Amino acid sequence: MKRVDVAYACIRNEENQILMVYNQDAGHWSMPGGKVEQGEFLDQALVREVKEETGYDVSVGDVLSINERKIVASKEHALFLTFSCEILGGKLLISDPKEISKVEWIDFDKVNELMPYHPQGVETLMSERIKYTNQGKY
Repeated sequence: MKRVDVAYACIRNEENQILMVYNQDAGHWSMPGGKVEQGEFLDQALVREVKEETGYDVSVGDVLSINERKIVASKEHALFLTFSCEILGGKLLISDPKEISKVEWIDFDKVNELMPYHPQGVETLMSERIKYTNQGKY
């Protein structure tokens, strides 16, 4: 199985809603994010993916969760890292509607239904943080 790292952005607005994207190609909702490319740092990948999927520029904060799973269909062992992020600018823009067909702010209750792999719920997820530091190149 091929190992892949996937970074997701957990972004909350003033109304206590989470920014979610509908992955048209996979047929499900998720937080904005995607696979880390060869040679890319996690935070760089996340900034790129959020921009591509939503049009927003973000700052990357702490790690909120680490999940992993083996995906039999694609023969991948995926490590999912969810980061706290904040919108710095940009405007809503879906650049590839064949990949992402909707971007919406969704209430916590619905987000919890859409993401059962966070069994304690998104509220708990957002309260538990691990510091992330990109140490750059040496």
